[in-house]
Amino acid sequence: MAYSYFFFAATRLPLTAADLGEDTVVPLTDAAAVKTALTLLFPDIEWVDDAEGRLQRDGRWLEFHPGGEAGTLSLRCSLRADYRDIVQHICDELGWLAFDESPLCYQPRCAPMPV
Repeated sequence: MAYSYFFFAATRLPLTAADLGEDTVVPLTDAAAVKTALTLLFPDIEWVDDAEGRLQRDGRWLEFHPGGEAGTLSLRCSLRADYRDIVQHICDELGWLAFDESPLCYQPRCAPMPV
C-alpha cells in the first residue's frame, strides 16, 4: 500500500487555507528543474528514468515522479511509516508546497494546515 504527496510552487508565501487557489498554487511542470532541485537536496537519489527517482531515507522508501508538462511532482511512499518530516524538509529547502491525502497543506517553515 502507498501514500501520495503532491508538490506545487507558490506565487507567494505564507498562504492560509482561504488563499489556496489557481492564482497562488501552480504545478511544477519543469521536470528537469524539479529533478535538479531534488538531486541537490538528495544527492543519493537514483533516477531510474526521466519519470521516476528512488530514494531510501532512514529505512523509508520514496518514489518521486516529476510530472513535467502533464502535471506536477508526486511522491509515493509507504503507508507503514511517517514521512511528514521529509515532506516538510523538502518544502523548507525548496520553497514548495505539498498536499497529502488527508488533506493537509505543507509549506515552508509553517506547520501543516488542514485544507
